[in-house]
Amino acid sequence: MRLHQIAGRPTKVQLILVFGTNGYAMTWAQRTARYGITPETFQAALAKVVARPTIRKADFSDLDSLTNDVWTIIGLARQNKGCFETMAIEGMIDDE
Repeated sequence: MRLHQIAGRPTKVQLILVFGTNGYAMTWAQRTARYGITPETFQAALAKVVARPTIRKADFSDLDSLTNDVWTIIGLARQNKGCFETMAIEGMIDDE
């Protein structure tokens, strides 16, 4: 209980976020030995996990349209080497 207090009284969800489902059932000595995270460093480890960006699934609903646009740009580039400047001016591509 003392080590749990030192770790900032983490909830079950917080322990699972840092250690995974198996890590929740371990003692602090086992967690430290396996993961290298002590009760004193738990809050810093939790902050890293929470700050990690979430990965979203790609949306391929408009993939055919995007593919056609790419091939159009490639075709224009082959016809006219200066077409990228023209397309940027016409708003077909971003010039940033």
